[in-house]
Amino acid sequence: MNNLLNENYLDQLPQNIVDNLNYVNSYVIGIICKRLYSIGQLNSSYDIAQLKNALEYAGIDLKIIEKEIAKITNKNIQEIDQIFEKVSKTNIDFANTYYKFRGLKELKSYKENKKLKTLVDAIKKQAMKDYKNISKTYGFLTNGKYKNTRSQYISIIDKGITAVATGTMDYNTAIRSAVKEMLNSGVRAVNFESGYTRRMDSQVSMNIMEGVRRLNMEMLDVTAKEFGADGYEITAHSLCAPDHQYIQGRQYSKKEYERLNDRLDRPIGTLNCKHIAIPIILGISSPKRTDKELDEIIDRSNQPVIYNDKVYTRYEASQKQRKIETLIRKEKENLQAFEILKDDVEIKKSKAKIKELTNLYKDFSNSVGLSLYMEKTRI
Repeated sequence: MNNLLNENYLDQLPQNIVDNLNYVNSYVIGIICKRLYSIGQLNSSYDIAQLKNALEYAGIDLKIIEKEIAKITNKNIQEIDQIFEKVSKTNIDFANTYYKFRGLKELKSYKENKKLKTLVDAIKKQAMKDYKNISKTYGFLTNGKYKNTRSQYISIIDKGITAVATGTMDYNTAIRSAVKEMLNSGVRAVNFESGYTRRMDSQVSMNIMEGVRRLNMEMLDVTAKEFGADGYEITAHSLCAPDHQYIQGRQYSKKEYERLNDRLDRPIGTLNCKHIAIPIILGISSPKRTDKELDEIIDRSNQPVIYNDKVYTRYEASQKQRKIETLIRKEKENLQAFEILKDDVEIKKSKAKIKELTNLYKDFSNSVGLSLYMEKTRI
């Protein structure tokens, strides 16, 4: 199967980058929790001035964090380059099938075609620039307000110092709510114009996939003109959202496709749509799926399933499955942090919650007939 038509291949493209950013999340929170733990080993009988010397470590810790973030940023820039090279090769392989059919010279690389080289270089450069800009906004959302990493570190360490200095309650109890708020936020990216924040891994993954979809569409547009495409076939995937179920997998003339796409609330390839409009030569390009196969996909997507007396379509059930996976990953991040703090109360709670969510995930998935993806629950 051509990778342009392979939804699993496309979904996995940014996975290394997401893994790297999840590592950054764990790393930054881990550094902060290690410092909190060391402060908790002090006691209020210490001279207050000596206790406040703990803040002197802020400079050391923050330099370590900044160095690690810079290392991961460089690593991810290389990953972005590789992603766009892979996607470009996939597009060339696809176009060559039609070039050969038309008796045109096949391409070994997009770099052999001036238009394509200019296009790929521009989109790749923009994706790298966007990532660098996002990577400058590492921070946390606390009390509904964004704090950069430095501010978050100093704020939460200061809470730890105050808790030890006053000695009014158990140290873990005193800092627990602040740590939980930090964990609930996770390392985030912020749009300074709107103030909107999103988990860094989610934001970067979304941006990269938008760049990939743009590259696909624009490269296909250039090569389609060269081999004389006169229509499009919209790719199809299982468990499709309702708004695209009846158009996926079908072939359209150029005019039909443009009219159709203009009417959609979610045009093809935008707003988390995984479909691609593949240029074709009408009457020559055979549809990848039969009408019967497409109808079966629709039936399966809309099939009602029941769990705990609640009715879902199978598509809705797959979305709930993704949410449970996210909750499991988040709870495992919580466990990591509280293990560093040696907070036995929260460790016990997290372990119980992970077990409860994992059992729910397995029971729900099996009950509604969805495959398990345990790798998506790992951190």
